[in-house]
Amino acid sequence: MPFDQAQNKFDTAAGATGAPDVLRSEVGWTPAFAKKGFFLPLDGTEALADQAKFQPSLIKQAQYEGKTYGVPLVTDTLALVYNKALFQKAGLTEARGPGTS
Repeated sequence: MPFDQAQNKFDTAAGATGAPDVLRSEVGWTPAFAKKGFFLPLDGTEALADQAKFQPSLIKQAQYEGKTYGVPLVTDTLALVYNKALFQKAGLTEARGPGTS
């Protein structure tokens, strides 16, 4: 299913019947779906056996009310917003992501 439709389709399906057992969810969906009882906490399960290998902030994003509802799959940046005037004042001519030179 196209990702841009996944949130609404899952919300509808989980509120009725026929929701999938596993969902690739956006971390921003976690609180609402966990509050509705659509997500089950993964704490103490095999899914979080290697939790220490993940960046702590990524695990924190998958938590709601102290319980963990997801495991990071990917993380990415959708946009970089910067002030051109401040860049010029600092002598910077372009913005670059981490690991670029």
